Amino acid sequence: MRPPVRKNRRGRSEHSGPERKGKKSSAPFVRLIVLDPTTKECKTFAYPIDVTSYKKNADAKIGDLAATGENRVLLIEQGAAEEDGVIHRLYAVDLSEATDITGVKAPDGRELETLSSLDELTSAGIRPASKKLLADLNALGWKAEKAEGLAVVDDKTVAICSDNDFGMTAELTGVSGKSKDYLVSDGKVVTAKDLEPTGGKVRVTPTGEETAFWLVTFDEPIR
Repeated sequence: MRPPVRKNRRGRSEHSGPERKGKKSSAPFVRLIVLDPTTKECKTFAYPIDVTSYKKNADAKIGDLAATGENRVLLIEQGAAEEDGVIHRLYAVDLSEATDITGVKAPDGRELETLSSLDELTSAGIRPASKKLLADLNALGWKAEKAEGLAVVDDKTVAICSDNDFGMTAELTGVSGKSKDYLVSDGKVVTAKDLEPTGGKVRVTPTGEETAFWLVTFDEPIR
């Protein structure tokens, strides 16, 4: 049986989780949840991100993932690079020896996301999932900003597509502050706090970015 696996993220993947007081989590891992559709049992595993590749750990994202067998998945890890550009890497992930961290806390009783290194995680008795790099998509010529679609075609081939946000970008004008402080209600820009009209406008313009769709075939079966 190949149990569905989902990202423990808000819609599109972004590195989030329980936070330290006063600052965002700097956890070196992302939680992956495995759901058995028969028993309804869930297990949670720590997927180790490439911490040295990003400006900060919170920049790491999982673009998409797909099951390839019992306790095995493929996933796309991506995010703003330590230098310029965006990282897009395809990994094979093995969960068979990983620790189920469902309900597990750090030694001080706080969430595991308060640990800031993999050494701290292993010292707490947590074994993260193992992973193997299959392809650096950028090195193969990937240019799109987001690699957020992944499907297994056969034992040597995967399909990868980008998300171009419908080829549009939106700009909020006529208001001050941050965009998160406002909502669009009944066609009008209102304040998020009390829904007061602002007179602001949302300008939508085409980006010209097309959707990328790749078929990647490997010489050997994917494991």
